Amino acid sequence: MFNRVFEIIKEGVLRDKYIQIDNFGKFEIEHKEMRTEIDYSTKSEILIPPKDKIRFTPLFIFKNK
Repeated sequence: MFNRVFEIIKEGVLRDKYIQIDNFGKFEIEHKEMRTEIDYSTKSEILIPPKDKIRFTPLFIFKNK
């Protein structure tokens, strides 16, 4: 059941770029640019490709609890 709920949220976000659920919070697409990071085991730089991810922002009343 939870998997289906998250699939519906994901489909809506991908279609409309964000979804707001009353009394809960907002899901939206956040774009991450390409960046470099360090692989600490080899001490070499790694290029992380750009990607879109789904970000959740809780309703204000949930942030304080």
